[in-house]
Parts: sequence; structure tokens; C-alpha cells
Amino acid sequence: LASAHAATRESIGRLDAIAEEIDRAASGLSYLAVDTPMGAREFRRFLADKQREIATVVADARELGRAKRAVLDGLRAQYAVPTG
Repeated sequence: LASAHAATRESIGRLDAIAEEIDRAASGLSYLAVDTPMGAREFRRFLADKQREIATVVADARELGRAKRAVLDGLRAQYAVPTG
């Protein structure tokens, strides 16, 4: 459980860092010249990259959750009280 908690905190930290990068970029839109075709294209590419990073964090967390659940299910089976 402790490692699951640590992994969750790490995932949240990664998502917070991505959000901070997006916020910084969005606050500097005039600097990025998004009103030009090239600037808009670069910003779109930046956002697509961030979306992929977010999807990776979520997929990693989901996979870790599945693995941890399998371990816990195995432990639960070991400690099950036989009925009858």
C-alpha cells in the first residue's frame, strides 16, 4: 500500500508539473506569437505533446493500479477464511 501511495503522489506531481508548463505557456501567448500560422502550429504541437505526456502518466498509473490490485487479490486469497 505504501508503494501504491508513493506512485500516486509521483503521478500527481508529474501531472502538476505538466499543468504548470501549460499555464506558463498560456500566460505567455503574446510572446509565443500564436496569432501567426507558425506560432499557432508550434503551440498546437506543444499542447499535443503535453496531451501525450498526460496520457502516458494516466496509462502508467492505470497499469500500476492493475498490478497492485492483482497483488492484493492474491493476498486476499491467501488470508481467506474457509467457510463450512
